Amino acid sequence: FSTLPLSPLTPNVVPALDLHMEELPVSDGKAARLRVTGTARFVGHAGEARRKVLIFRGNDKVYFWTRKGPTNEAAVDLDATIPLVDGKNDIAVFAIEGKDRTAVRRFTRFWTAPVGQAGPPVLPAAARGGGR
Repeated sequence: FSTLPLSPLTPNVVPALDLHMEELPVSDGKAARLRVTGTARFVGHAGEARRKVLIFRGNDKVYFWTRKGPTNEAAVDLDATIPLVDGKNDIAVFAIEGKDRTAVRRFTRFWTAPVGQAGPPVLPAAARGGGR
């Protein structure tokens, strides 16, 4: 017989995301920005894995954090400032552990640029190297 673990194992528990958003005021001719803060929590378990936290605005990666090592319980603090483009801004926040545990939060923020201010340029996928 094998001995039972002291505490129940937590296989395949996805990370938890606790997010807060705040639109920052437009100043000094800059485009509007969105501040995303919060915490990505990873449950501890036996083994090793790569953990990642990513934030995308559309197809553009605007935040990246990664670590590889023991899978102890961990809380990763997020604080990212995302420049908004004129129109629709699809934001996706991912917390990933290994190859099979992922949490995602998606939201859309609309922003209309004042006349003469369009925000950072958005290149077509082909110009960014992502097209075929």
